Amino acid sequence: MGQGTARNADLSVAAQNGDLTAMYELAMRLRLGIEDDAQPEAAVALLTHAARGGVADAQLELAMMYAAGDGVPHSDDHAAHWIGRAAQSGLPRAIYWLACLHFEGAGVTRDLDQAYRLCLSARLAGFSDAGGILDATAQYLGADRCAEIAGELGTTPPPVWEHEVSAC
Repeated sequence: MGQGTARNADLSVAAQNGDLTAMYELAMRLRLGIEDDAQPEAAVALLTHAARGGVADAQLELAMMYAAGDGVPHSDDHAAHWIGRAAQSGLPRAIYWLACLHFEGAGVTRDLDQAYRLCLSARLAGFSDAGGILDATAQYLGADRCAEIAGELGTTPPPVWEHEVSAC
């Protein structure tokens, strides 16, 4: 038995014993086909269990699967639900993706104030790729509104020209 196969077996035992982190790790290995053929349905089942148990990375991964229709039917509503749950746990990537949903109005009501607030929060939490959406929302909101939102977060808005403007 190879190391990867042994790792999958160890994770499987831990997952069967209720270890949520093991469920997430095994799900990722199954989803990506590490040491075996990809098994997206099995990955979804494990991710769903781990996500319901509060594993933020599982919540975000499950959301991305719903957003892409990868192993599950495409659903912006389900994607928004799981991204929101992951963002509530403080996961910077999830906060950024929730900002993108608010910017685009996918699965949530389009809200540029919230998109800017979330994106700036993600950036403050260390997610460096947040600049493009900050700039895109700043162009819609204007400097004064951006300064108000940044002030609510106890910071100042970054200069708009600091980032390449791009959508999510």
